[in-house]
Amino acid sequence: MKLQNKLYTLWCCFVVMGLFLLLYPFIFISLKKENWKFFAHRMNFYWCNTFCFLAGIKIKINREFTPNPLETYIFCDSQRIGNYKNFKFQDLYDSGN
Repeated sequence: MKLQNKLYTLWCCFVVMGLFLLLYPFIFISLKKENWKFFAHRMNFYWCNTFCFLAGIKIKINREFTPNPLETYIFCDSQRIGNYKNFKFQDLYDSGN
């Protein structure tokens, strides 16, 4: 099992770096011009989706509402795993006290 994990890790590293090196020049050029930044973000999106597909990771997005682009939102995770040894200051805000 350890050999499988190492081979999978090497495969994922190879895929991430290969895709990144392939797309980096296009992302870099797209970020230089203000009206081309949409293309850079779109390439990042495709980079992520391609990596997840090649790594065997399934992506499922559940949208419960459509955010208003004119408003400000704060995204917080809703899961607390384990004990509070890794307590963060933000947990005070999340707890509602």
